[in-house]
Amino acid sequence: MKKNLFLISLLCLLWSTAYSQSDTSAKENLKYNIGFSSEIFIQGKPGAGIGGIIGKNIGHKSKSNYYIGMYADVIFSDTLIVGPRVNLTYNHQGLAGLGLNFASYYRNGESELRITPQINFSLFGLINLAFGIDIRFQSDTKLSELSQFRAGLTLNLVRPQQRAF
Repeated sequence: MKKNLFLISLLCLLWSTAYSQSDTSAKENLKYNIGFSSEIFIQGKPGAGIGGIIGKNIGHKSKSNYYIGMYADVIFSDTLIVGPRVNLTYNHQGLAGLGLNFASYYRNGESELRITPQINFSLFGLINLAFGIDIRFQSDTKLSELSQFRAGLTLNLVRPQQRAF
């Protein structure tokens, strides 16, 4: 018990001294963008998602940008399909990049977990056009309306970079 308490105290001390540095490059690394994101997509049926994002260099014209977004998706079929989704995106030099979606869709007691690797074409992280192929996991039932392919257009509205601490 004393050993664990000592290690926790040591980690807290190291963490606090790491963020108390006065170096400007260290302070620059603590800046991030936050904002709102909306997406329209086609995945066999049309759908839409809204959510929030947090990332770095979104909107910057010469630096690579990356962000993570959490969305609520609705897919319009005969009966609505809904679900949460997490999106990780990286755009090299703000123009093209890679993304990864984790989604869990629900409809009338049916559920399906999907992971979608995708390729992005971007306008500095503010507007993204993405194409991906779904991989299904842990699916008791198949949501037949959803196809294996996904194409989407995302609009990100962000504030200027904010300090983390």
